[in-house]
Amino acid sequence: MENNILNEKTVLVVDDIFENLLILKRMLEKSGYKPLTASSAKDALEMINVKPPQLILLDVYMPEMDGFELCEILKRDIKTREIPIIFISGGMSKEDKIRGFKLGAVDFINKPFEAEEVSLRVSNHIQIYEMKTNMENYNKQLNKMVIDHAIKIKEEQRNTIVALKKM
Repeated sequence: MENNILNEKTVLVVDDIFENLLILKRMLEKSGYKPLTASSAKDALEMINVKPPQLILLDVYMPEMDGFELCEILKRDIKTREIPIIFISGGMSKEDKIRGFKLGAVDFINKPFEAEEVSLRVSNHIQIYEMKTNMENYNKQLNKMVIDHAIKIKEEQRNTIVALKKM
């Protein structure tokens, strides 16, 4: 059970239409994800600050703050910039899609939702996110090992020089 909690993949769904939140929540649960829902960008920001999800499904057109604005805020913040964002929308122009990609979105899903498409796109992007995160952690470990090894080499060099001086 504990292993399940550690491997739990959280997806935040942000949409101002309750029915869309409910539909996506059910789809994600059936696919084995833990969906969290927010009905506004403000609510989403609060939730993300508490516990960042592995992926965000973000409606483009919402009152007060739209998805583009929220995406821009998240991509400027070092703590959230790597979270993949998939925009969801009923109809986006080519210009809107280009804008979304420029802001950092990784994909788009059109409404009405198709369960298999949602599941596959979410799965693919979470997998990419996890691989990227694992690679970054592995690189940090390697860098630490290199630094530790360099320190040991310097110590050995000093010890060798001291030994040579004594001879």
